[in-house]
Amino acid sequence: MTDEERSRQQIAELRAIIGHLDIVLRDILSRRAWVVREIQREKRRLGLPVRDPSREAEVFHSMSLGLRGDKFTYPEEVVRKVFADLMAASEDIAEEEGR
Repeated sequence: MTDEERSRQQIAELRAIIGHLDIVLRDILSRRAWVVREIQREKRRLGLPVRDPSREAEVFHSMSLGLRGDKFTYPEEVVRKVFADLMAASEDIAEEEGR
């Protein structure tokens, strides 16, 4: 096997791993959405606001701590954006549930 063939094989194997991880991420996001819905139901029952800025700050802080020193991850600002988008989507879920 040539170096090029080995490299192409490695790329295919790594892409298969990414494909599997994408499915895992999708499933985790689905479970997260279910939990968000449950939290929002309880918040509505208790008359609490949908947004909790202190909780959002806590999430951002804990996510950034996990990134420190990990050279194999995305930059912190990318991870913060992903979580900001998740929290915004959670608000959308809450609005849908409230209708």
